[in-house]
Amino acid sequence: MPPGRSYRPTLDQAALTSVFDLDAARNAPSFDKLWRDVSELLTG
Repeated sequence: MPPGRSYRPTLDQAALTSVFDLDAARNAPSFDKLWRDVSELLTG
């Protein structure tokens, strides 16, 4: 976010999602665990 501006989900989520890199996020152990847990829930 620009300095002095806070995150507003209804206005900022689409832009954030468009630049979010899932592969890079999976390098973080906590995000990778979330990914694996959600994947297991979805695929059984």
